[in-house]
Order: sequence, then structure tokens, then C-alpha cells
Amino acid sequence: MHIRSPLIIAATLSLLTTSAQAIVAEPDCPSATQISISDPLHHAEWFAIEGDYAYILDESEDYFTQLVIINISDPNNLITVSATEFPFANSFYIQIYQNAAYIFHYSKMFTIDISDPTSPTFTHEYTLSSEGYPLSAPIHNGYMYIYDFDILDLADPLHPQFAANIQTQKPIVHFANGFGYTTNAQALDMTDPLNPLATSNGFGSTSARQFIQDQNTLIGLSSSGFSVDITNPSQPIMIDSNINLDVSFYRGDAITSSILYEINDDRSGIIAFDLSNPSNAMEIQRTEFNLPASIREIEIHDDYMLALSTQALYAYRISTKPVAATHQTLGSANDLIIKDNTLITANDTGSLQFFDITNHTRPQLISTLILPDDAVAIDYKDNTAYIATTNDNLNLIDITDPSNPTLISNIDTGRRASDVQVVGDLLYAVDRIFGLSIFDISDATNPQHISTLNTPGWANDITIDDENKIAYIAHSQYDLQIVDIADIASPTIIATITPLSASAPNGINTSTRVGNLLYTPEGNFGYRIFDITDPTNPTQLAHFDAIAQSQEGQVTGFAHQITIKDNTLYLANGTGGFLIYDNTDPFNPTQAQWIKTRESTQSTNSIRRILLRDNIAFAAVYEGGLRIYDLSVCSPCPADLNGDALLNFFDISLFLQAFQAQDPIADFDNDGLLNFFDIAAYLIEFAAGCP
Repeated sequence: MHIRSPLIIAATLSLLTTSAQAIVAEPDCPSATQISISDPLHHAEWFAIEGDYAYILDESEDYFTQLVIINISDPNNLITVSATEFPFANSFYIQIYQNAAYIFHYSKMFTIDISDPTSPTFTHEYTLSSEGYPLSAPIHNGYMYIYDFDILDLADPLHPQFAANIQTQKPIVHFANGFGYTTNAQALDMTDPLNPLATSNGFGSTSARQFIQDQNTLIGLSSSGFSVDITNPSQPIMIDSNINLDVSFYRGDAITSSILYEINDDRSGIIAFDLSNPSNAMEIQRTEFNLPASIREIEIHDDYMLALSTQALYAYRISTKPVAATHQTLGSANDLIIKDNTLITANDTGSLQFFDITNHTRPQLISTLILPDDAVAIDYKDNTAYIATTNDNLNLIDITDPSNPTLISNIDTGRRASDVQVVGDLLYAVDRIFGLSIFDISDATNPQHISTLNTPGWANDITIDDENKIAYIAHSQYDLQIVDIADIASPTIIATITPLSASAPNGINTSTRVGNLLYTPEGNFGYRIFDITDPTNPTQLAHFDAIAQSQEGQVTGFAHQITIKDNTLYLANGTGGFLIYDNTDPFNPTQAQWIKTRESTQSTNSIRRILLRDNIAFAAVYEGGLRIYDLSVCSPCPADLNGDALLNFFDISLFLQAFQAQDPIADFDNDGLLNFFDIAAYLIEFAAGCP
């Protein structure tokens, strides 16, 4: 590693390419921590969650069915409110609807009144028209569809009545947008609930034990998994017939924010998959932890996981840090902005999508606005967003109501707007053909053209230094133009920077200015740093290859964009992932973290843009939608000696054992001695609790 320091030697050292030093650290936070366990169960098989309660099918010591109801409102304290035995056996499935629990037997369905969770009572018995094991009984508009057997009318939930026989070739396992979907993803029009009408063919021998829905995608859970697009609900389209989930454990799955959690086959932990690209499921974390050997089922509830074993219900605090959430976008995400608690992505396929990120771990899609062409860049002022589009110039959007964005007008930038930046009452737009245009947006909804500067090459990105009245316009494989904008009526090119490569898609894609330094990401060639103290004479100071050092070895990427906050540099490195450097010394950056992003089918795809808010990074990922990273460091809990995120007798016992054994772990005042002061220091930490 070479250190770039005095500017006097910059000219001789600047041509050397170096790699950042790497520190590949273990994850800061435990990915799964048990936080509580229920009272013992005898031999539980299945559970359902509704509201603040978990309803568990257990087997009593007399081998009869026992319905155990547990209050889960506080995951740190699972409270059993009732355990009621009923005079039937061999129950294997439970469904909840309003004030009723439906318990399935080989040939019967029993209805239990759960209006009072502390005292459930039997109300009704129904004999199925066929014997078998109905492993699903979805409910739609007041009707229950029991596998491929019966349709029941639930007008009186406590006394369901036979309504019709199911005539479909395969069992119905999912409902969405007024349609039912069978195990092989055949679509059924449910206009007549007693006579579902097939509107498509199923997909051959494909068979899902259940579907998990993520927006307009159905994920069929089977031995390998498959994905189906239901944008047109009547005509499903197969996206991928094998998304390679690499698990086969039955019922061990749950999804939240496009992250699918699966119990691995040997039940030693969970695997998290990113499904934001349904044609390419990506494993983002494989966590080994002490799951009960008899685990039966998992559910994600709020921010924790419930796991049912035959012996108890467990609550775990789970984390896929640094990945906090992912979300599909309608087309590949190119750019993004945040206004208050609304995040807006500019996507290919000509769309803007609005997300509520009040809870960044659960981004909620609010609305989608379709534009005439691909949206490639976005900025805003007040309640007006300005969208650069591939072949439709600059679009103005009213974003006063994120649930109902509306197109205001279209502003001519020449032909192909590629980037836009708002600074005060001025809007700077660059067009690949006609260069820089400057607009007065004192009236945000009515821009007034001030001037245009035709810059050589294909203008791709603009960075404004408002303090010094300089614009830096990246032109990909063509020279970056440095423009004097002191006179906005007559901007003037004052210098250029030649990219390392003149071959697309390399070149200078974007630029980032911090003080008197300009950073230029340059695709496969990493990034350079220039001294711009004199913007008419930019001087190269350093060149870094931006190759990530990981436990998998060196990972090359494609440098797209750099964001710098405090002393940290964040690099959107294409298929090479998300690189984070300690940039305290810009000429000696140290890799602090590398985050893998999904593999891509195209060499320049994947992570393109990074936007920071506090310790959360929001990323626009080409072919990967929206990805949200939690970069916060877990607060230590020194008194938690067994690492279970709980402070209790077991931690005190471990401390006393360590103290007696003269183990340095018990040296809580860090003086190299073990004495009364360490006991006092430990008790203070214990009393403080865990964060």
C-alpha cells in the first residue's frame, strides 16, 4: 500500500495503481438469538398465528388433541393462556378465521370457539367428503376451500356448512386479486366462489405445497422452488421453474420484505434468500444456531421469528445484517431519492415507485407511476420531482401525495436526459446529446430555461460545487468536463479529465467532490482522486483498483458511484458488491466492510447508487430492485457472558466460574487483577442491562 501525501510528489506517484488495505471482519451482530421459550409442550405438530396469539396443535399425554394458546404480544415473555384437551386424536392442521379455530383430522374438521382464548370450546364437527390429509384450507370471501375436497360456507364461522365440491384438478392453495391458484399455479377466476373458473393452464408437474406472495410474484415452495408472475392475475407467467432454494424441509419457511427464511435440511439453522429478483434467488445469509432438533415450523412475526418444536414454542430475535430489507421494483432501479419518509426509485420500463420507509426493515410500496420512457435519474424541490428519461427529456411530477403522483409537464433538454441535480432555485440537467441545460425553478412547477452548453461526448452525470460555482460533468468513455457556472447564463468549460479507458462501458461514470478532492469511479478500473484546488488544472493524486478482499478471495467489480460521509467512503461497485472504506486518510483507504450483492447476467449490472440516511444505506440495484443495508454496529453487552441477549442467573454463574478460575474474561475493570472491584464492575454492567 502506497501512501499519497505531499502534493509536491503527486505527479510522480499518481500513475501508480494500488489496492486498499483490507480488514475482513466477522459480522458485528448475532444473526439469531433466542429471547424466550414457552411452557413445555407434549408433542406439538402445527401452529397458526392470528393477532397476539399462537394456536398450537399439541398431543396430550392421553394422545388426544390439545389446543394450546400462547400470548405472543411480548416476544420476551411467551405466556400460555390455555391448554385444552379435546376428545379426538391425530390432528395435523389448524386454520384460524375470526373467532373460530378449525382443526383437521384425517376425515373430519372440528370447529373450536376461541372468542375467549383462556377457555376455548368445541362447537361443531364436519365430515369431509373424502378421506385424506388436507394440508391447506385457504379462506376467500367467507368460503373455505379444503384441499381438493370441499367448499364450506363460513357465514357462521362457528358452524361452517357444506357449499359445494371442489372441481379443480389440483388443490387451491393461494388467493390474490380475485383469483385462486392451484398447486401447479393454474389461475382460477373466483367471481363465482362456488364454481372457480380456470383461466389458464397449470405448469405441468410443478407442484407447490404453498405459495408465498411478494408483490406480483408467487414463490412456489417445493424441493427447489419456482416463481410465477401474476401481474396479469388470470394468466400467470413462469419466471423461473427452479430458483434453487437448496432446502426441502416441509413448513420451515417465512417471508418478509422480499427475504425468505428457510430452515436448513439438518435443522441446524436458517438460510435467508433475497427474492427481490424472482428469477434469481440469492442466498444472503446462512446462520447456524441451536434450533431444537424437533423443529416443525417457523413464522416471522413483526421483528422476530417464532419456531415451533414438538416440545415448545421459541422466540428468536433475527437479523440479516447488513441486509435489512429488499424490495422488487417494476424495472431495474437506476436512481433514488428520499423525501421525508418516502423513498422514490427511478426505474427502467419507465416507472417511478414510491415506498414508505418509516420502518426501513419493512419498506411498503405506496404507488407506481408509469412514464413514457426509462427513468434514469431523479431529484426534487418542494413537492415537485424532476425525472431524467431516456428518450422523453425531463418529466416534472407532483409528489405532494405519494399515493397519487401526477405528471405535470415535460421539459425539453434536447433529446436524452441522463441526470438532474437541484441546487436552491436552479436545476442542472445533462443530456447525452446536447450537454448541460440550466433552468430557473423559483416556481418549481414551471422551470424557465436559462442556458445550454453543448459538451463534447455523451453527458452522463453531473456534480455541482455550488460554493465554488463549478460543475463536473462525467461523460463515461469521453472526457469529464469541468464547467464554470458562476455566470449561469454563459457556462464555460475550463478543464477536462481524460478517463483511463475510452471503451464503453468503462470511463468516468460519476464524480464525487469532497473539499478540494474529486473522486472519479471508472468501471473496471476502480477510482481515482484528483486535486481540484485549482479547477482549471485538476491533478491526479491517486488511483485505487477497488478490488474487494473477502473470505471468498478477491472480488472485482465495476465502480459506479462514490458517497463519502464523515471519514467513510461507500462505493457502489457493480457486481463487485458494496464496498465500505475507512477513508480517514483518502490516500490510504482501509477496507472496513464488503457486502456481497447478487450475481448478474450482465457484466455492468448490479449495485449502481447508494443513498445514506443515518446508519442506513439505500441502494438502487440494477436487476435487483431496492436494497436496504443496516450499517449500524451492534452495541456490546459485556455482562451477557453466554451471548443469548438475556441477562439472568446463567450469566452470573459464568462470571463466578470465570472469576474462580482466574479467567481474564472476569477482569471487568481491565486492571490485570481479579478482585472485589471486578465483581462490582460486573454487577454495574449487569444492572445496566443489554441495549
